[in-house]
Amino acid sequence: MAIEIGAIRTVSKNFGTRKTNQKYGGRVANDLIKTAIWTFSYDDLPVASTNLLTFTLPVGSIPLEAYFQVLTVFAGGTSYDIDLVDSAGTAIGSGTDKLWDLISLAEIDATTTVLPASLHAGTNSGNALFVPLASAGQLKVTAAGTFTAGVGAVIMEYLVPGALP
Repeated sequence: MAIEIGAIRTVSKNFGTRKTNQKYGGRVANDLIKTAIWTFSYDDLPVASTNLLTFTLPVGSIPLEAYFQVLTVFAGGTSYDIDLVDSAGTAIGSGTDKLWDLISLAEIDATTTVLPASLHAGTNSGNALFVPLASAGQLKVTAAGTFTAGVGAVIMEYLVPGALP
């Protein structure tokens, strides 16, 4: 940044920041890595929507990690499938790209549970991570069986589009 100070009136004029194309670094990670949080209950699961109130990850963003946190113990059903979809409900990617593939009831029956998608044992769990989104992504949770209780949160860290040169 260059600042020129006039000799007579000592008025300063700012010429703005220097363009370096991030060559020298210096960006704060907080403006590159964002966090999205979806909280839902067993009887009100997130689904694909064109509603403008639905939080959507931007096209080109890269999911880095996602965590499933149990806020109230789940009971009743068999499992949950959690995925990123477009507004029509179509899976982004190959269709087998999931955040969590079959989170079983046994995994979410304690309030101390936090499940990272990258470490989950499901066949396709974590496949949606580290892949740029081809379309704007929304969270979709599908239940198998009839759940009778439970509140959870999905916390996702993602890299914003255009964060890398």
